Amino acid sequence: MGLIKPESGRVLLHGVDPLCMDPGVKARQLGAFGPDLGLLRTTVRRNMDYRLGDSDDDELLRVAEYCGLLPLLRRLPKGLDSLITDHSGNVSSGEKARIALARALMGQPSVVLLDEPESHLDNNGLKTIKHLLRTYPGTIVVSTHHPDLVALCDSTWSMDTGVCSVINLHTVRGVNKL
Repeated sequence: MGLIKPESGRVLLHGVDPLCMDPGVKARQLGAFGPDLGLLRTTVRRNMDYRLGDSDDDELLRVAEYCGLLPLLRRLPKGLDSLITDHSGNVSSGEKARIALARALMGQPSVVLLDEPESHLDNNGLKTIKHLLRTYPGTIVVSTHHPDLVALCDSTWSMDTGVCSVINLHTVRGVNKL
């Protein structure tokens, strides 16, 4: 994501080093989801729109539906404007993870990073990840040990003691828009 300079080689996003990108441009190009990227103590709306800050309700609800959050939004007294706190009993850990996933997908970034996405998702969230891997129109980089998710990837790489090697390269398949 451009936070750490590589020890060797280069990481480029559309031909540009993310370390040199304008933060606003980078926020629109990159979405990230993982166990270390928790929610903020604010509303569902602000959590989902954190990267962009200017999404309208139609976009928020479209992504919420994609991530299976509409039943939660109907249940919460203020919907998108309901508060989420560290110990809120009104939102399960799986629902919190799907809110974080929705944040990564807002604005349909060209690259989505998924770090161990299965680790905090419930079954509905895992179904969303599988659907995402089958249909997302951009690039998804996923770090996982989950065999069902690995099977859905176009290319498979392995890391062993700091060395990256290609396991399998598949032909890139056509995708549908999110």
